[in-house]
Amino acid sequence: MSRGPRPYGRGTRDEELAIAAMRRLRASGESLRGIASVLQRMGLRPPRGDRWHAATVKRILDREEGRGRQP
Repeated sequence: MSRGPRPYGRGTRDEELAIAAMRRLRASGESLRGIASVLQRMGLRPPRGDRWHAATVKRILDREEGRGRQP
């Protein structure tokens, strides 16, 4: 029985790198839009589509924080 898609960051090494970068950049005071721009320049793929958006970064960071992983 499928429980839906796996959460972003729980699959490939690139996803783990993206989350680590998001957390590090947010902790240093970077804006969500700035983080999205950095991830795009790093060539890391977002969960869907081909461009990172601030809302996507926020959703992922909020989920990580909810799991006890502070940004």
